[in-house]
Amino acid sequence: MKTYIYMVRHGESPKTEGNERTRGLTEQGKADAERITALLRGENIDVFVSSPYRRALLTIQELARCSGKELVEVEDLKERIFSKANNRMPDNELFPLLQKSYSDPSFALEGGESNSDCQNRSISVLKELLVYRMEFDHQQFVEVQRMWRDRND
Repeated sequence: MKTYIYMVRHGESPKTEGNERTRGLTEQGKADAERITALLRGENIDVFVSSPYRRALLTIQELARCSGKELVEVEDLKERIFSKANNRMPDNELFPLLQKSYSDPSFALEGGESNSDCQNRSISVLKELLVYRMEFDHQQFVEVQRMWRDRND
């Protein structure tokens, strides 16, 4: 049996609205979500997993609903933490940090995480999902999703 993983980036999000967790989608972002739903609706996706960020959830929630599936939020799929503050950094501050972090994957501001840390966190989630998918049939996998969600609540 083959396992396919569709990784979807969130739809366009306002750059100034709220903190990183609560920013929603722009009109373009809502259109992006509709296109994703139309594109993937017939793929018979078994599991929908998302970061806890509102823009990510909004991007795939309709697809999960149309597929009759639960949307599971996984905290470790959150975006990279640049600093202690949970607000979006202005582009003029963010872009130089991004450039530095791409040239040095271990670079992190105090209270933030490096590219390497963020990648390792996300890869761990993917590995766990793949191991669960290989070891259990579909009904058991749904139960594992519930246990995972309860463990991370």
